[in-house]
Amino acid sequence: MYGRDVAGRTVRPERVLVAFRRLPLEPGESARLAVEIPTSRFALWDAHDGWVVEPGEIQLSVGASSADIRLRADMTLNGSDHRSGRDRASTRRIVVETLI
Repeated sequence: MYGRDVAGRTVRPERVLVAFRRLPLEPGESARLAVEIPTSRFALWDAHDGWVVEPGEIQLSVGASSADIRLRADMTLNGSDHRSGRDRASTRRIVVETLI
């Protein structure tokens, strides 16, 4: 699963790998998949505050690779800035569940 912070205060990569799980499927087969993503995966580095997770829109993409995206969804991180500190530790998590 790839994530993209749409409106961060710094320039961010187009896609960042935020979770990985291999799910072998036969042709025509589908499955329900739940992935837990630490919010620290969306942190940006601030020289004064260390790692910071900002509220705002996040685009999620699922695919066989970053060049083969098959499913997209938007979500919003709510609240105020979360400062993870210099070690980037965060106990906040996002659970994404989808049918693929």
